[in-house]
Amino acid sequence: TCAIRADTLHAECWGWNRDGQSTVTPDVEYTQISAGGFHTCAIRADTLHAECWGWNRDGQSTVTPDVEYTQISAGGFHTCAIRAD
Repeated sequence: TCAIRADTLHAECWGWNRDGQSTVTPDVEYTQISAGGFHTCAIRADTLHAECWGWNRDGQSTVTPDVEYTQISAGGFHTCAIRAD
């Protein structure tokens, strides 16, 4: 489970972390976050780029670099996002 703190925009995750899906980069501000089955993805507030962590066997945590997004959703073995352009 993950959430974004209203006071800092930092992400916090808790629960099962076998694949690193609950290990968040500290001191990064996010606009959105979505926890999938074994991975988590979020949109950074400073760049609007997606950032994912956790299990990546099927490429669900592999992000296209230098692309801005407005929405992101992590599923069991996939991730979908809406590009800003």
